[in-house]
Amino acid sequence: MSPFPSSEALRALIAQLPLALFAVDRDGVVLLAEGGALRDAGPLPGDSAAPPPAALSRDDPELREALARALAGEAVAATIALRGRTYDVRAAPIRDATGAIGGTVGLALDVTARALAEETYRGFFDGAAEGLFRLAPDGRVTLVNPALAQLLGYASAAELLALASDFATTLAADPAQQRDLAALLRDLGAVSGYELATRRRDGTPLWLALNAQVVRAADGRISGIAGRAEDITARKQAETALAASEERFRLLVDGVEDYAIYMLDPDGRVASWNAGAARLKGYAASEIIGHSFERFYPPEALASDKPGSLLREAVATGRAEDHGWRVRQDGRRFWAHVVLTALRDERGALRGFGTVTRDITELRETEAALRMSEEQFRRAFEDAAIGMTLVAPSGRLLRVNHALCRLLGYSE
Repeated sequence: MSPFPSSEALRALIAQLPLALFAVDRDGVVLLAEGGALRDAGPLPGDSAAPPPAALSRDDPELREALARALAGEAVAATIALRGRTYDVRAAPIRDATGAIGGTVGLALDVTARALAEETYRGFFDGAAEGLFRLAPDGRVTLVNPALAQLLGYASAAELLALASDFATTLAADPAQQRDLAALLRDLGAVSGYELATRRRDGTPLWLALNAQVVRAADGRISGIAGRAEDITARKQAETALAASEERFRLLVDGVEDYAIYMLDPDGRVASWNAGAARLKGYAASEIIGHSFERFYPPEALASDKPGSLLREAVATGRAEDHGWRVRQDGRRFWAHVVLTALRDERGALRGFGTVTRDITELRETEAALRMSEEQFRRAFEDAAIGMTLVAPSGRLLRVNHALCRLLGYSE
């Protein structure tokens, strides 16, 4: 018994499939017409049975052209819309022993469902508000939607494909980054939120966040890359401006040498350290960051929980101010003026404390000397045996001593 099915079994099978096998001679006489696609197409007006391809060709100039090309000796592949359905048509010439073309043979596959799905996908693709794209494995742009074309500064998707299909050299600001992205996709199969520096058609910078994944063929080979792109230029510009601002602020703070300016975390551990703090307190940043600021206080202040009370006051009122002794790394003391400010985020959560410390030891000593001098002058003035007075430029008496009062007979 033959292992192959009989011709009747093959006809029965073909009749159940959405395709049509056909053969037509040069005069248009149908030599073969089999398949379920003929049934699905339905009869033409006036036809008593399902129409053969030659009859169907009366409906469609594309099909007539395909058959004519096959009769002229060409192997034809075409997608044809016919009577509300879509067919992939393959046709080839039939040659006799001498090589003369006696007709054409072909196959028409009903791909209506696939065409509808592709049309639906294309409608979604073209109508999406976010930028969508497909790339070839080498990075060439093969498909973009209008939203991405507009984002990149092109009038249409067709214009972008015509002028900027080589993504790595035309659109990527740094081709090396594009190669890195391709390597990531090969290794991981997908990326999410990948930030890519690119540029618009007019050359202005553009940052995109890409969500992309590789598309594989049936044999596992990479056939392309599909993904979507989000414009994050405003965010990146804000981040750059913030970084520049923070750098300027850091340089400003680090350049201040007369004040110790540093940050504490919510638990009172040192989180930052400027040059002024290193000079004033004697610690290098590597020696103090991560340690409690309590080590700046003398034993008597620690015994009364001075550091803790200052933190609690700053938390409660937003700010705490103190004058008192502090201790340098080498154990020497200095009289400090300290301002402690609670730092909170936009939700009000405590993020830490900003601390500014100034050494006012000399000022304190000067003020003490001035107070002593004033006290000595007061005593000498009041206890003098002779009458003494201080007189304003206008002649008004500002101050008199006891001896003058006795001499003139007035009370002070």
